[in-house]
Amino acid sequence: MLLVCLFFLPMTVQSQRAAKKYKHAPDETFVLLFGEPNATFDVAQFPHLKFYYLPDISSGTAPDFITRWADKSDIAEKEHIQALLIDSKGVVAYQNFYHKAIIEGFRGDEFQTSLLTKPRIVPDKQKLEEFLKTHVTKAKDAKVDKKKMYTPGTEPTFKSWKKGDIMGMELPDFNVKSANGEEVSIKKLLAGKPSLIIFTAIDKNTNYGANKEAAENLKDNKVTAKGIFSAVVSASSSDAFPIPWMWHIENVLYNYYPPRNK
Repeated sequence: MLLVCLFFLPMTVQSQRAAKKYKHAPDETFVLLFGEPNATFDVAQFPHLKFYYLPDISSGTAPDFITRWADKSDIAEKEHIQALLIDSKGVVAYQNFYHKAIIEGFRGDEFQTSLLTKPRIVPDKQKLEEFLKTHVTKAKDAKVDKKKMYTPGTEPTFKSWKKGDIMGMELPDFNVKSANGEEVSIKKLLAGKPSLIIFTAIDKNTNYGANKEAAENLKDNKVTAKGIFSAVVSASSSDAFPIPWMWHIENVLYNYYPPRNK
C-alpha cells in the first residue's frame, strides 16, 4: 500500500501544479514586442506566451502597416499594450487598449483587475471574455467591416482609422522576428486559429533582472553601504513594464503564476 501511495504521489503533486487555462482562452497568445531582444527580459518565465519582435517605429524599418497604425494608436509605447483578438479567418474581432496605471496598484494580485472584464471602450459594456467565448470557444466568425481596408503603401481613409480602430478589418500580413532573428509572417503564426495578439514595447536599456541581482548582492555583502540605495532603486526595474502585464495575462488566461523577482 505504501508503494502504491508513493507511486501516485508525484502525479498528484504534478496535477496540483498543472495550470488549467481559462475555459475560453485561445491555445496561444502572441506578444509582439517593439525593439531588439533584451537579454535580461526572461521570456521563459511566461511559458504560455509566444514572443516575437518588431523593429522600433523610429528606426523606419517596421512593416508599412505597423508604422502607419502606430501613428494612429499607442501600440509602440513602452507603458501601453494593445490587444487584438483575431478570428479563424484573420479578421480583428476585438480590440482594446490598456495602460500601465490600470494594474500598477495590483502587483502581487493581478486578479484584482482583469483584461477579461474591462470594457472595450468605456462605457461600452462589451468585454474580452464575451468575445473569447464567441470567437474562440464557439468559433464564430467576426463581422467584417468592408469599409476598413488597407492597401500596402497607401494610407487608409476609413473614418475610424484616425483613432486606430481596426475592428472588423482583416489583419494585414506582416513579418515579425523570433529571438534568434528568424523572420516569419503573422499569418503563418496564426495558422487559421483564433488568437490573441498583444502589442507592447520593451526598453533595451532596462535591466529586467536588476531586482534579483540587487537581492543577491545584498545577501552576499557585495554592495557597500553607499551602494545600497542605488541597488534598491535599480531593483524596481525587474518589475518594469510590461512584465506586470505578462504576469497578468498568464494569470487570467492560463492560471499560471510566473515566478517573481521580489
